[in-house]
Amino acid sequence: MSKNTLKKEIHKEIKNINTLIDMRIIKGLSYKDLSRRHKFLISQLNSLALKQTMKVRVPIKTQSNGPIGGFIEILGRYASTFIF
Repeated sequence: MSKNTLKKEIHKEIKNINTLIDMRIIKGLSYKDLSRRHKFLISQLNSLALKQTMKVRVPIKTQSNGPIGGFIEILGRYASTFIF
């Protein structure tokens, strides 16, 4: 299974679990088991995203504002991938 297919399947499963959690909240039932599954799937997505970003090599460019500016730019790229 490709990574893109895996991501799509995980997103589908998370959507289904969210629906089930909502229904259990409305009914006043416990959703502890579903929350564990949700947390696991989110960690799997984060793991896939981390592996993907680690494979991407970002070339370091010297800019007019020196090497510190280049470092800040690269740091910004990595930070934006973890925000969503």
